[in-house]
Amino acid sequence: MLVTFTALLSEFMPVLLCNVVFGLTRTKETQMTCIWLATAILAWMIVVVVVSCLCIRWIDVPVAPNSIAGVLYYVTDSKATSLLRGPNLPSDKELQQRVEILVRELPREDIVRVPVKS
Repeated sequence: MLVTFTALLSEFMPVLLCNVVFGLTRTKETQMTCIWLATAILAWMIVVVVVSCLCIRWIDVPVAPNSIAGVLYYVTDSKATSLLRGPNLPSDKELQQRVEILVRELPREDIVRVPVKS
């Protein structure tokens, strides 16, 4: 929530910073208001970054899961691949049963079931 509020404040930064330059059509009060509001927002952003670095305990992830290599690392290291192994290649029906077992055991709800082509 804190980061969301800071991101919302950052949307006003271009408007505030474009009014910092003093011109004939801008008054000194407008310039000073924009300077101090932009400074306050930047200071708030720095505080949020420092607080998030010091106070939030990040999980220890050996590989970033948002890349293809990271996904492959976690898939090959999981127990799910052991259910799909065997001395012989499984038939389509047996493979479908094993995949259904995996889907039931995994804690994720956003898995889409894809039927096996025969």
